[in-house]
Amino acid sequence: MHRGSGRLAQALDVAPVNAELPRPISEIEATLIREALAVAPLPEAHAAMLENLSNLQVVYRCPCGCGSVSFAIPEGRETKLTRVADAQGKTSTGEMVGFMVRATPEQVAHIEVYWHHTEGAPLPEPGSLEPWRGRTV
Repeated sequence: MHRGSGRLAQALDVAPVNAELPRPISEIEATLIREALAVAPLPEAHAAMLENLSNLQVVYRCPCGCGSVSFAIPEGRETKLTRVADAQGKTSTGEMVGFMVRATPEQVAHIEVYWHHTEGAPLPEPGSLEPWRGRTV
């Protein structure tokens, strides 16, 4: 990943790569975040993270083509990210992918979608998430 400018890029060591950004969080992204926090929360997760979910703005999309995105963190807010959910789920083609949610103490800030095969892991299907069980993706 490349270093960009701005507070979010500095926090994540990334640069915006898509001219269509920023954009609102998608319905599927919001659904998967809610699901991951419900079925695979880590101790740092808390219900308040869901309060402003529909207001999040995507400001970064991973250049490999996967479903990983980062959300804007308002000026003056904490930028240190902590993993708050660690799940796995199935894509529309039945392949397993990992799905992690990272957040500041106040809001969801990043979703990471990955697999150990190649780049470009797509988002899992809503309803397929379960707690991460190790290197099965």
